[in-house]
This record gives sequence, structure tokens and C-alpha cells, in this order.
Amino acid sequence: MFSLENQLRKIVNLLPWVRSPIMLMRKVWRNRSYLGQIWRDLRDTRQATRFLREDSAAEKGATFNLYPLDDESIYSLKQMGFVAQALRLRGWKVQVLFRNRSMILGRLYFKAFGIKRFVYLDDYPLSRKEKIYCRKKVEEFLAMPLSLQNVKSWSFENCWIGPQIVATLSRIRFEGTIDFQRPEVRRELSRMLGPILEHVLQAIKCLSYNRADLALTIEANYAQFGPLVDAAIAQGISVIQMIQPWKDDALTFRRMTSASRREHPSSVSQETLTALMKRPWTDREEQALNKIFQDRYNGRWFLQNRNQSSTRPYSRDELIRRFTLNPAKPIAVVFSQVLWDANLFYGKDLFEDAGEWFLETVKAACRNSELNWLIKLHPANVWKRNYEDVTNDYAELVMVREEIG
Repeated sequence: MFSLENQLRKIVNLLPWVRSPIMLMRKVWRNRSYLGQIWRDLRDTRQATRFLREDSAAEKGATFNLYPLDDESIYSLKQMGFVAQALRLRGWKVQVLFRNRSMILGRLYFKAFGIKRFVYLDDYPLSRKEKIYCRKKVEEFLAMPLSLQNVKSWSFENCWIGPQIVATLSRIRFEGTIDFQRPEVRRELSRMLGPILEHVLQAIKCLSYNRADLALTIEANYAQFGPLVDAAIAQGISVIQMIQPWKDDALTFRRMTSASRREHPSSVSQETLTALMKRPWTDREEQALNKIFQDRYNGRWFLQNRNQSSTRPYSRDELIRRFTLNPAKPIAVVFSQVLWDANLFYGKDLFEDAGEWFLETVKAACRNSELNWLIKLHPANVWKRNYEDVTNDYAELVMVREEIG
């Protein structure tokens, strides 16, 4: 069963313009002192960034767009505000693209960093003709054969909307696989498709009126960000994605192009991998790699610690005793890649989806009696479920129970 919180999140995914006020209400409901915390943080931020508001270079013509869209994550707003200073203090015109004018917190935080130009998607409504065009395209899409791979291949006005649709449905349904033959899935698809297509045209129109030389985004996917990024790339705007890796004290920046759009921002390019393979691996590099693994799993970094909460290493003997394994056989582990959405945006699929891969892998394991088999669920799903207040069974357990027994 889903809680009231999950129903609100479902509404937010289907009606994105209510996202900011609902998410703020959600945080206040969880923590009654949240508004006071925001006020104190904003006050402290303004004091710490006063020098930035007083030190402004003359604008020289180049434009730098920021794509936060909403102001749910104050941490992300502050990250963008800091990073933008590198260009703002060199004369670049920085402008922030928000979903609508309800993003009061967003404006206050960016103004603290001396950024005063704001653009709103809602200021670029579609004409009646454009809305009719979107409705016609909705009918055409829904008339096509509906399967995950078919839907995932959908494009509209140079925007690859398919993965964004599947990911949004996955976030709504909290399932390891999306079955488009189910009536409730088709109804949700029908409800969300029109607003997504309209959002694509709105993003194209907004960016056409607010040209930029460079853009920065943290999120590059989902039904709201994906079309915006694709539209920017199609218009020749250089888009940089900024993410935080496993370490708390680092940021990763990666330029997105039409060729690299579906590569994970943390992935190693083919050119870099080829170069590494052509030279010897040094002891210093091996030590550095071991240190990364050690820090990743010993609780040093918050971003990884949430994936490893209350965990510890297990020896082989401990695993054998805990799971009553055969000590004469090797131990093999199936590591589940069934996440709600994160694996939908990158690479090329060899299976229909991660759910099918998981089931076929477990079936193959069942046929191989020469090994002890363990199934490791993805640790990110633990804290994600807690954050989303999901209490139903894990998707992997449901699939194994229904398909294997």
C-alpha cells in the first residue's frame, strides 16, 4: 500500500507545476522547524556571499544559463550559485531558468550570489495550434504498439522522450519493470504524454527567446529536464552536467553532446579506457584505487554511507554459516540492477529491461548447482524506499515469487 506521501508524489509527477509548494509542504510536515532552518540558512548564506553581490564585472555579452527548474534542493541551488561565479565575475551574463514564478526560495538564494536574471517556462505558453499539434501526436504515439522498448524509442521534435516517460512511470509505480499491457499503466501513460509533449515545445520556445552560449544542469533526465537538455543541444548550446560522485568533496563536470548524451556522467570514455589499456598499471595507481574502495565502504563519505548503512564486511565462513551454504562450493553473487529509473537513460539494452535481465539471470543460477548463489539487492533502493516512504515488497522479491516461485 502507498501512503499519502506517495499519492502526493504521484500528483507531483503528473502535475509538475505544483511540485515546489507540495514538496515544501512535505518537508514542513516531516519537520516542523524546517521553515526556521531555511530562514537561518538563507541569512547565513547572504552574510557569507556579501562580497559576491558587491563584486560584479561588466557584462561582456556571453550568456550562461542555469537549469535548476525548481527550488526543492537548496543544496543544489547553492552549488549552482557558487559554480556560476567563475563566469559571472568574468563578465558573463548568468540567467536562471525556473519552471514558474512560485520558485521564491530559488530566487532568494540566487540573488544572495548576485544573480538577478530569471527566466520562467510558464512565460512561454503554447498557442492553440501548438496544443492541437500535441494532442494529434499523442494519438499517434498511443496508436503504436506499446512495449517498453518501443516506448523508450519515442522521439518528439529532436527530444528523446521515451526514456523520460519510462523513468517517470517507474518513479510513480515503484516497480522493477513497466508492463504496458496493464490498463492502469496505459491510463497513466495517456495522462502524462500530453503535458510532456507540450513541455518539449515550451522548452524549445523558451530557449529560442533566451539564447545562451553555455548551460549548466545537475539533473539531465526525467520528463522535465530531459526535453530541456535535448532542446538546448539541438539548438547548439553547450550543456554541462554537474554531479557529485561518491566523494563529498568533489564535483564531476561533463559536456553533453548529441553523441555523448546517453553516456553516464561518471563513465570513462572509450578513448580514455583504450589509452589506459595500452600502458602498464602502476603500483601507485593500484594503491590509489584501493584507497578509493576503502573510503567508499568504510563510512567516510556521506553520499556512499547512505548506501552502506549498518553494513559490515562478511568473511566466507560467516556467509556460509549465515545462509547455510555448502562449504565445498564456491560462492557466486547476482547483484541486482533493478533500480526504479537510473539505468534507463544510458547505453543500449540487451534485454527488455533490468527486470527481465534479473529474472533470466536468477533462472540461469537456479540451473547451475555447482555454485552457492546469493542475490544482492541494490543498496540504493533501501534509502530510496525510506525517503519515498515505500512499504510494499521489493520489486525483485515480487518478480522471483511470481515468475520463479
